[in-house]
Amino acid sequence: MTLCGTPEITANKEVASGPTQQADGTSNITYRIEAENTGTLQLDNVTLQDDLDATFGAGNFTILTSSIEASPAGFGATIPLAFNGVSDIDLLTTGGTLQPAETVSILLELNVDVPSANYTNTAVAGGDDGFTGGPIPTSEDTVTTDISTIIPDGIVATKTTPVDAAPLGAVVPYTLTFENTSGVPISGVDLVDFMPHGFSYVAGSALVNGVAVEPSLVDWNLVWANQDLAPGATTTITFSLVIGAGIIGTEFINTTVARDPADNSDVSNRATAVIRLEIESVFQCSHIIGRVFDDLDADGYHDEGEPGLGGVRVVSVNDLLITTDEFGRYHVACDIIPADRIGSNYILKLDDRTLPTGYTVTSENPRVVRVTQGKLAKINFAATRLRTINVELNEKSFEDGTNNLTRSALTDIAKVLPLLEEERSILKLNYQSQGQKTQVQRSRIESVKALIKKAWKSRKRPHKLAIETDVK
Repeated sequence: MTLCGTPEITANKEVASGPTQQADGTSNITYRIEAENTGTLQLDNVTLQDDLDATFGAGNFTILTSSIEASPAGFGATIPLAFNGVSDIDLLTTGGTLQPAETVSILLELNVDVPSANYTNTAVAGGDDGFTGGPIPTSEDTVTTDISTIIPDGIVATKTTPVDAAPLGAVVPYTLTFENTSGVPISGVDLVDFMPHGFSYVAGSALVNGVAVEPSLVDWNLVWANQDLAPGATTTITFSLVIGAGIIGTEFINTTVARDPADNSDVSNRATAVIRLEIESVFQCSHIIGRVFDDLDADGYHDEGEPGLGGVRVVSVNDLLITTDEFGRYHVACDIIPADRIGSNYILKLDDRTLPTGYTVTSENPRVVRVTQGKLAKINFAATRLRTINVELNEKSFEDGTNNLTRSALTDIAKVLPLLEEERSILKLNYQSQGQKTQVQRSRIESVKALIKKAWKSRKRPHKLAIETDVK
């Protein structure tokens, strides 16, 4: 006799609830595991298997409850007490029978203690052909569970060093502490230290609670990964860094923090320790020497026999005020630490208000010089006493309502130009106010100044022309 029909079983597995993180950092998950007779014949000795060890690893999970959620009347099988998901993966005893379209459903609640990740779990359904008694092909179904351990707030970080300042090449010790104040265990946290640029870790120097534990170097950060902190406990890390030649600046902030490795988010405050670079003047500073001198020939350069000018003030961009001695000499000690590879610009300005009466600067002012570490640089300033020629102007010197000089005034100014050629001099234009608006006075005197400059540049002259203006 031939029986028409097909034996078939279909497995189904899904997450019924969870994962739900517990206070101790573990997670609870409930799975629904089903076997359905999708054929046209009776199935006997229905089986369901779940290898939890293959998914989570032995010792990383605990079976909290297991129960048959739904089954047809007279199903005939139960969940064996021996099921543990490791050495015994059968969820049903023998004897279970399913007619076509009938389903048996099991709820399996677990507590898992695993790192944050995706975990894929497989259920396998099988049984025997109710007519022939032989086994039928099995069916599998998998489900993926995203377990993300959220590290609770409550880690307090500190960072200290006994060193306030250190020179290049010095070894700087640091101490980190991380205290769990959350009241619950915290597991799998990363303890991270951000090294300043140019610093490097001293291999073999790290101790975690007194035990040698080398950190990983990730993007120039030191990482002690997967650390556990019991409630109220403090983890202490000590290690050393070397100040290398590649540092930038003179103050260095070292920062530490606890992080959740799942998303790299901070789970503690950021603690810092600051040290300064201890300057070694012989090797790192630049020193400036120079002189303010009487430029007798007004050429802007120091020549033999030109004396110094004492009591003159020189000013740096760092607000350093330097006064020349009786011989016009000065020096600036370690006012700048130039960049170690390309050097830096250094600027000094002579305060011309402190020059002797009648003197004016004949050299570049301010002056810029390129300085390099450990080398001396010289900056001289020249000044000379110049004859002053005064030209008096007033409203009558100009045509009514204009900036144009009268013919008489033009003639007087033309007579001044030969005098200015005789020797280096200062031409001072003085405008006597007669109740006019200031903007009119300024406009007129600037117009005269431009006219004289144009006339001076019209042909070759023996020296440059210095013009000062004053509105009274």
